[in-house]
Amino acid sequence: MSELFLKYSPLSTGITQLDDEHSQLHIEAKRVSALIARHEDLDEIHDSVLAFAELLEAHFRFEQTMFDRLLKHRAIEHRDEHAKLLLSLRIFADVARDREREQNWEDFINLEDILLKHIIMFDMDFKE
Repeated sequence: MSELFLKYSPLSTGITQLDDEHSQLHIEAKRVSALIARHEDLDEIHDSVLAFAELLEAHFRFEQTMFDRLLKHRAIEHRDEHAKLLLSLRIFADVARDREREQNWEDFINLEDILLKHIIMFDMDFKE
């Protein structure tokens, strides 16, 4: 488990399933970022980014079951942020397949930062 989401850490929401999923996503983001940083095989990067996007999408579905805890405008912003993150990951996965293109890996090496920013800006609204 990632230490960032332990019960009394600043990024803990106090909701066990949410914190456990954040921990799993954090570990997976670090793994995918390391693949990208090492310039691994583009097919492996593509598949890993898509797998990460699927994990993230499942997590977002769970979060959205809790949107009734949020003010209406925050729920709308949160849902929009989910859509943007998933679209960005899927576009990146498609670009990673194109071996002819010059890759701008720097934008996606920081998947961990993108995830943590989302948790801080949106998911902490769920904190119990």
